[in-house]
Amino acid sequence: MRAFGRFTLWLFAIFGGLFAVLLLAVTAFTLSVRQDDPTLPENAVLSLDLTVAPLEKPGDPPFFDTDPAPSLREMVEAIERARDDAGIKALVASVGGAGLGVAEAQELAEAIRHFRESGKPAIAFAEDLGALGDQMPDVAVATAFDDLWLQPSGGVGFSGIAIESPFFAEALADLDIEAEVGQRHEYKGGIDPLIRRDFSPPVEASLRRVVDGWVRQLSGIVALNRGLDPAGVRGLVDAGPFLAAEARDVGLVDRLGYRDEMLAAVDAAVGGQARHVHPGQYLAVARADVEGTAEKSVALIYGVGPITPEEGSGNPLFGPRGFAPHAVAQALADAREDAGIAAVLFRVESPGGAYGPSDMVRREVRRLVEAGKPVIVSMGDVAGSGGYMVSLDASRIVASPGTLTGSIGVYSGKLATRELWNRLGVEWDSIAAGENAGMWSFVDRFDAGERARFDAMLDSVYDGFTGHVARARGLDDAGIDRAARGRVWLGEDAVDVGLVDALGGFSQAVAEVRGALDLPADAPLDLRLMPEPKSPWERAVEWVDGGGGFDDLVATAGARILGREVEAVTGDLAPFRALAAGPLAMPPIRVAR
Repeated sequence: MRAFGRFTLWLFAIFGGLFAVLLLAVTAFTLSVRQDDPTLPENAVLSLDLTVAPLEKPGDPPFFDTDPAPSLREMVEAIERARDDAGIKALVASVGGAGLGVAEAQELAEAIRHFRESGKPAIAFAEDLGALGDQMPDVAVATAFDDLWLQPSGGVGFSGIAIESPFFAEALADLDIEAEVGQRHEYKGGIDPLIRRDFSPPVEASLRRVVDGWVRQLSGIVALNRGLDPAGVRGLVDAGPFLAAEARDVGLVDRLGYRDEMLAAVDAAVGGQARHVHPGQYLAVARADVEGTAEKSVALIYGVGPITPEEGSGNPLFGPRGFAPHAVAQALADAREDAGIAAVLFRVESPGGAYGPSDMVRREVRRLVEAGKPVIVSMGDVAGSGGYMVSLDASRIVASPGTLTGSIGVYSGKLATRELWNRLGVEWDSIAAGENAGMWSFVDRFDAGERARFDAMLDSVYDGFTGHVARARGLDDAGIDRAARGRVWLGEDAVDVGLVDALGGFSQAVAEVRGALDLPADAPLDLRLMPEPKSPWERAVEWVDGGGGFDDLVATAGARILGREVEAVTGDLAPFRALAAGPLAMPPIRVAR
């Protein structure tokens, strides 16, 4: 009977593997031959899905996604091109629930507001706008449309922004676990959750300025979009969230109705049945119209995600693998050696991480600038700590007003668990060769010599980091002391302390590229994504060559499906994960939504 069971399992394994390979091949072929219609239909409207957050990095979509979401840059570019395109009659969107970041919201709201200047309708519909969970950034984007519909059973979560963090000092003490940590300096609060019971006064002051700034910025966007008094809109924050009728009465939405009624209004606005065109379909047409007219080629390189010594995490079949510092550094080096590349647009969206890989990428940026090729950094929602380090040697740095940046500091440490094991009756012993060989033991505390080496390492990283910032940004001792010490800055404040050159999103960064190349403001640019995205078939081969199997495929798919649920459970353990994230990581805080 056992033999029969093993034989049955063997058959399932064989046929399961064959099925997986067949499914990969069919999907790869389908994706490789799928093409968008190169022409626009009559009564075309640009249709956006803003119920899910746009991708930060284009290319390498999830393998089984035949219609991947557009990237933020693609969405903004589509809106900007549609503004002056007579073939696009209106802008239409579904909004709410995306969980947009503040900087993302600022880029999208500005693009939509500029579209409205064309005089063409901009119409949006929401079933709900975060009534049961604040969505101030999503609301700010929704109010940029001149005709915002809300389902009568929905609401508007316009009620502020909160940052929260767990503190484990008492729990660790109860378990007889000691946190052996250090940070440089008082604003670098990433280790505080392990040694404190609340925010330290400096960290609290820094984060208070962040949340107050975010609420002020988003309230200002809503006031501008809806033609309301900014002080009055700030007052609405304290009165929210709003029921549907209340939101209409205070001017946050225009009409209450259902999706079919909104779609009928779109048809009426364009004088016939509207044909909805998605950003990817539209850009395939719009870019073809100007293909070959660009004066200069510009490398577009992305640094997205935590910076780790490895080449990112995840499975290549399920999308990009993160920052991948060696790949980013190589792309920067390739752009330097490519005579056809005139400049680099480097998009950074990273909370930082490991010091060595961050420094490696920073150096490649500097080598590009020294070679005479301008590098313009465009910061996303967050480009802090290691994310700032990779940016600091650029020719120009552009950040949105709500970007989190700075955090120029370092923290690290370990947990000592000897007393916990003693309580459990477990004895540890060790044999070591080398005075400090056991320095990183998670059993014992640092001894005096180990602590001295640990502090020297923290001082060396901090001094090296601030030295690079001072040189690249032209800051004296007082200037670097003000800008650094681990303090987190909003983009608008980072300009004032000399860490950022200009405010804006992708559009502003592209304008900076043109300026650096002495091109007219409307000169077309050929943005070349580097490294080039891999085809579905190439990613399938990479997965197989890397030892991927059927079990790995199932496990990765399951992790992708369960990712949100797992993160909801483990999110409060971020301070412990931060110990392994690297010394140049942003503090592990969570924005409550």
